[in-house]
Amino acid sequence: MADDQDISLLLRSIPLFVGLTDEDLVELARALKPCRFKAGAMVLNQGDTGTSMYIVEHGECNIHLPGEES
Repeated sequence: MADDQDISLLLRSIPLFVGLTDEDLVELARALKPCRFKAGAMVLNQGDTGTSMYIVEHGECNIHLPGEES
């Protein structure tokens, strides 16, 4: 994962965080915990209790709802 300043720039690009100050973004960047997933890995399932927020720094993810084709 990049340094706090780079992560702050990434966070600044996310509409949810546009109202935060630079100091808030740096603080949030410091609180992030990097995690990696292998291609095709299931990160969570519909109905799971949410305990985390995921921000994709590199790569992409797909969201598949029941009844939808992959």
